[in-house]
Amino acid sequence: MAALYINWRENMSELSVSLYSREDTNHHINMYAKLFVVCALAVVALAREYPAGVHPAVCPNYPFCEPGILARFTADGMPIPEWINNPSILPVAPADPNVAAARQYPADVDPASCPNYPYCW
Repeated sequence: MAALYINWRENMSELSVSLYSREDTNHHINMYAKLFVVCALAVVALAREYPAGVHPAVCPNYPFCEPGILARFTADGMPIPEWINNPSILPVAPADPNVAAARQYPADVDPASCPNYPYCW
């Protein structure tokens, strides 16, 4: 927004018209410098520091994190796959129907001495 300033000299014989006077330009520079300093202080004051191993994306309102959430993520904020903690959820290949199932023998029966268990003679 432009403003027109009219400056009268002391003896009023000279009239100078300028868009901004020197005093106003200095005032604007000082105002922007002060605004920059205030904004820089606000950024520093509002910055949060997170300890090692806590990622801001995992726990944005540290120290009030969900219980166990830090155990589910790496220090870089990457999720740890669930199968590392629970290997029973890994997919298991289906059994081949063309292959006979392995025979199971009781603990006291030797498979070499009785291959046709329970029909041993």
